Amino acid sequence: DNRLNVTVRVVPSAGASAAAALLSGLFKTSAVGIGGQVVPVMKSDAEADIEVKVVDALTGKPAVDAEVTVVVVDESVLALLPYPMPDVPAGLVAYPDVSSYIKEINECRTSRSNINITFSMLQRRLALDPWLPLVTTVSPSAYVDYSGWGYRTTYPAASPVDSSDAKYLRGFTNSLTITPFYAWGLSQRYPSGSKNRGDTSAQLRLSSDFKTVPVFTVVQTKTDGSAIVRFKSPPNLGTFNVRAYAVSKGSSDKPSKYGANETQVIVRRPISLTASAPLSVRVEDDFEAGVIVSAPDAAAPITVEVTAQIAAAADASSNATNATATLDGSLVLLPADPVVQTVRLSPQQQQVEVRFRYQAKAIGSSGLRFDARVPDVASADAADAMQQDVQVQGQQGAVFIATSFALQAGSTANGSSGRQEQLDLPDSTPGSGTVELLAGVGYLPAIKASYNALVQQQVAAADHHTLWGPDAVNTALLPAFLARYSPSTAVMLASAGSSKPGTTPLVTLAQLNASASAANTLTTKLTRSSVGLMYYAPDGEYFSPASVDLNAWAVWLTEQVQQSTLPGLAFSGSIKAAAASWKAAAEQQLVKNAVEARKLSTAASVQYNSDLKPVNMYMNFEELSWGRLVLGRDWVPKGVSSNVTRDLSLSRLVTAAATPKNTTLGCQARTGLILMQVAKAAGKSTSGLTVEEAKAGIAKLAKAMLGSVRVSSRTAYLTSDPGSTSAAPQEDQALALAFLVQQQLPGAAEVLPKLAAYVAGGQAGISSSSAAATSVSIGGTAPGTVAAALSAYDKLKGSTSPDAQLIVRAVSGNASTSSTPAAPVQAQLMSAAFTPASAGSLANSTTPWSALPPQPKLQFEVKGSAGELSVAAGLQFTPAQLLPFPSYRGLWVERVIQTEAGQGNLAAAALADVLTVTVQLTTPDALQSGVVVEVLMPGGLEPIDPLVYRDAAAATQCDFGDSYYSRWWCPAQSTLRSAVTFTFGYLGAGTVNLKFKAIAATPGVFVLPPVKAYSVQQPELMGLSAAGQFTVCPNRRAANAAAAAAGVVKAQGAAPFAVCAAAGAAQQPLPAARSCPRNCNSNGVCNLLSGACLCNVGFSGSSCNVYSSAV
Repeated sequence: DNRLNVTVRVVPSAGASAAAALLSGLFKTSAVGIGGQVVPVMKSDAEADIEVKVVDALTGKPAVDAEVTVVVVDESVLALLPYPMPDVPAGLVAYPDVSSYIKEINECRTSRSNINITFSMLQRRLALDPWLPLVTTVSPSAYVDYSGWGYRTTYPAASPVDSSDAKYLRGFTNSLTITPFYAWGLSQRYPSGSKNRGDTSAQLRLSSDFKTVPVFTVVQTKTDGSAIVRFKSPPNLGTFNVRAYAVSKGSSDKPSKYGANETQVIVRRPISLTASAPLSVRVEDDFEAGVIVSAPDAAAPITVEVTAQIAAAADASSNATNATATLDGSLVLLPADPVVQTVRLSPQQQQVEVRFRYQAKAIGSSGLRFDARVPDVASADAADAMQQDVQVQGQQGAVFIATSFALQAGSTANGSSGRQEQLDLPDSTPGSGTVELLAGVGYLPAIKASYNALVQQQVAAADHHTLWGPDAVNTALLPAFLARYSPSTAVMLASAGSSKPGTTPLVTLAQLNASASAANTLTTKLTRSSVGLMYYAPDGEYFSPASVDLNAWAVWLTEQVQQSTLPGLAFSGSIKAAAASWKAAAEQQLVKNAVEARKLSTAASVQYNSDLKPVNMYMNFEELSWGRLVLGRDWVPKGVSSNVTRDLSLSRLVTAAATPKNTTLGCQARTGLILMQVAKAAGKSTSGLTVEEAKAGIAKLAKAMLGSVRVSSRTAYLTSDPGSTSAAPQEDQALALAFLVQQQLPGAAEVLPKLAAYVAGGQAGISSSSAAATSVSIGGTAPGTVAAALSAYDKLKGSTSPDAQLIVRAVSGNASTSSTPAAPVQAQLMSAAFTPASAGSLANSTTPWSALPPQPKLQFEVKGSAGELSVAAGLQFTPAQLLPFPSYRGLWVERVIQTEAGQGNLAAAALADVLTVTVQLTTPDALQSGVVVEVLMPGGLEPIDPLVYRDAAAATQCDFGDSYYSRWWCPAQSTLRSAVTFTFGYLGAGTVNLKFKAIAATPGVFVLPPVKAYSVQQPELMGLSAAGQFTVCPNRRAANAAAAAAGVVKAQGAAPFAVCAAAGAAQQPLPAARSCPRNCNSNGVCNLLSGACLCNVGFSGSSCNVYSSAV
């Protein structure tokens, strides 16, 4: 038998027992603990002894020099993270069916220093977190890479010993966000006494001193098998579990024995206070808050005096009082500060909740201070005091609105077309507004970012596997596209070897070496005469047929720079030779596929594959458009039937591309580029189309593309199909840009800069941090296609060699109505010059609203001769008004508060009610980037963490209707006390409903902030729900009414909760939205309830079109 018998008990020290005797009638030394057994009771900050006795279970003899680990842990922690008492002896008995594993001795080798370091690290971390598992590792960990075809490599990874403590400990936490009250990390203070008395004050208890594990130590038993651990009870109150784990001292002929046992101890005070107050409220909230007064050991009825007052917010770092602290006026106690209430407690009623009335006046932080004492007992132990800091927040969160537009060098104020996208400053909370500007010429940064990512990928993979075919082409050819931003390729190459301080070359020597290596891989490993360019380098036979799309794409990309910048690169000759092989393979495979398509599928094939249908003509227009793009306008297949020739004809491709929903956007763009080749020919080409027919086809395709444009604030994209809300792939967008930029169509000049910004991934965008967001794609064919389209766009606009200066001013108001108009007040916000030497640079500025003239308008002026400036302007601010209707800026947001079952539309709820908060989000566009929904909570409601709600399936619901996305795209949820945030990685067009649970925790009338939804990449693409008020009624419902009637709750009773008298406290849902005339001319906000404009200061009229300088 390997078992030890262990007994453990807690005995208060002599001093603690004497102090308890002085509180006769208010404090007992024992009570019934968890589980029903009688356990000792201690006051907080009192000393006690943990006595442990260890004997051999078989002989009954004392276990001398046994090692005993004593642990004291808060029972509330064990309730959240159960840790049952293990049967240690049984766990150390070997199983009869023992299996063995023979390891090579080298696997077990390690140095003595590594072992010492590992175990010393484990001991140190156990001191930080006693609940860490004892299993750790000595040898370095590793991961295995299977990225190659049948290729495996093991790479060393960081050992847990080498990780930081914070990172290591983070791996043993869970996602639970609701913790015991003493771990909220708040300024929860228990200060000593009130302002008016200090003689019988309670000792200050700081939340920073609270401990969940006050004891974790190891002791040795004496000759009688006993051990004593002296400890001081923590300032936090509750029931604590006391455990002792013992192991005897073993030897070679006498193995160790084991045992464990546990007991409990209760830590409490004669009089104690527990906060019953919100942690945050909002300006203009009118609410009740207070404390729960407890006297669990009162032998007879007692009177307790509770004083409430407002105190300066405390940092809770020490017992010292900050004499310089002043009240910030954020909270007011009514009717006057301080307020005193008297309550009676008895053995039958050991707890009473005492409430006081408060009003939130301004943003800030104030302390709710409460002092309780028994007037008849002159002892500091018969009193308690606490302070909880309450954050007073604004009525709503900040929003961000913005727009972008292009200005061509040589234009006058307000743009070359004599107009601009207006950005008027709306009303905001004073001091909250900033104007942010971001400007740049061209899309060189986006191309450089893609090239740099490709090079880094090649370097990382150099020792593991050969480059992927498309990546090798992109890495080899992107320097040629970057050379478009230099006077010549030779100049770019010379700058690469330059080491002039303060200069940043377009490419570096290391990058050029990577491109040369990629070109060598293309010609030696990734190209074969039979199949042309391959996706991967095979070890032997390449079993896949030639890819028409891949070979044609690589040829087209080479042709874009073949006659200009490519010849200057050392490896251009090998690229051109490989391109000839790619072109031949594309042609051969295209003809072969068309011939095969003319053969009817066999009946047997159809029988075993129901998706296979007999076909008798070639239908792959995607492949055909790529092939014809590089084979030329007059290409005609040789040695084939007339049917195959007709199948591969340009006229058939044009007909297919011009038919709605018949081909992709990429196919349509490639067809348009082919037709442009025909339009440049003299007379009739051998393709069978005349120049006039080609021009008509170009116009039809371009018009259809522009008809599918969806403008999304500062970018625009083309949809994948007519009537669709989803964006076409980035490569197709780039090909469409390359086609459309060469057309002269009405409206295209305003859309194309936004489309270019979308293709670049938002490079010319602006965020709330004034940082440009550049999306980098390094996989597949997209990077090369994007670089070709953007560099061609910049060259056409003069942005590859810019000469432009931008000046942005804020000009006050409109022209004066007087006979002698006064000169407008101006403030210059930005002045930036763009030259070839600064190609790709971005200029930005942030101006506080206080620095702007009254009622300003932004005015833009561009000087110079070349370059298209992309300008983004935005405003971050907190709206001054709570609007009772939704605000739509690309997203439609609605919110209702319902019963727990999800019914009704409530304006009020009873205290302790569980509610369902439902948010409905509608977007007309599919949003590829992340979308965030921020649900700011009213001060009286607290969200329930979905992990602790009784029904996990109903805690949070994400409903996309019948959409496919309901299974895969539900958002991530973050639950905080003052807000619940949902984050979508992707949001398809349509409507989604989000639901979560909340509890009515604090009575009062509270501001109901609007719910905000916005796009992460473009935060100005947003929406706000209607704002309003929500009331938590002070009286509980029937289930809790008996307790309230019995006097468990005592309130001041002065708060005006008139809505609570209304049956059901329900409100009607919002009616359908109504548009406003001329969208209020951007000089106001549209009331979507009434269809009337709410004009900004200084504007009036039904559409906010009248300005008065007298305002």
